[in-house]
Amino acid sequence: MLALALGLGAAAYGLVMGLPNLTAATTRPVAVGLAAAGGAASLVLLGTALAGRRAGFTALLTALVVASSIGYAALPQGVVAGAFGTVRWEPASGEPASAHAVAFGEGDLDLSGITPGTTPAREVSVSVGFGELLVHVPDGITARIELDVSFGEVVQRDRPEGSPSHTIADGIVGSQTVTIGTGATPDVVVHVSLAFGDVRILTPPGVPWATSSGRSTASTGNSTSSRPTTGATASPPATTGAGR
Repeated sequence: MLALALGLGAAAYGLVMGLPNLTAATTRPVAVGLAAAGGAASLVLLGTALAGRRAGFTALLTALVVASSIGYAALPQGVVAGAFGTVRWEPASGEPASAHAVAFGEGDLDLSGITPGTTPAREVSVSVGFGELLVHVPDGITARIELDVSFGEVVQRDRPEGSPSHTIADGIVGSQTVTIGTGATPDVVVHVSLAFGDVRILTPPGVPWATSSGRSTASTGNSTSSRPTTGATASPPATTGAGR
C-alpha cells in the first residue's frame, strides 16, 4: 500500500510539474505539485478505508505531503526556495535581507560572508519544512539565531567534525534564541522556521554561546544553557555525543 501511494504521488507530482503552462498559471508550482501528490496518495487511503484496512504510515506520509503543500503555498513572495535535496546559502554583509526555504531535505547556511562590525545586522530568514538545517558560524562574528521549531532537536557542536555536541532543546521546541560570540550587538540575525527536523549550529571551538527560551514553555530540552567564557562559574551543558 505504501509503495502504491508513493508511486501514485510521484507520478502525479511529475505530471503536474511537467505541464507547459504551469509556471505562467501560478507563482507556486511546487505547492501545486505537492498538492497533486497528496491528492493521488489520498485515493489510496480512500481505497484502504473502503476495504476496512488500516492505513498506518501511509496516512501520516500523505498528511505530511498535504501540509507541506499548504506551507509552501504560504511562503511570502520573494523567498528563494528549493523543493527537495540539499540547498546551500551564503549570505554576505552589505546585501539586503534575504529569505530562503527548502520543503524536504537539508538547508546549509554558511555565515562566512558576514564581517565583524556589520551595522545594522544582516537579516536572514530560513524556512525548512521537513529535514535538517546546518548553520555554520565563523570565528570573529556575533550571531543571534532566533528559532521557531515545531518539533525536533536543536544542537550546538564545535568544529571540526567529531567534536562534542550539546543538546539545546528537543521535542516540542517552540521558540528559542541562541547567541554565539561576544559582541554587544549581533552582526547577523538569523530567523529560522522549521516544522519537523533538526537544527545543528556549528561554532568555532571555545567561542561562548548562550540560549534563552521564547514563547514556548513546552520544550523538553534545556531552556537556558550556555558555554561560559573564561573565569565564569556556570557549568556547560552535558555532552550528548559527537553530533553529525
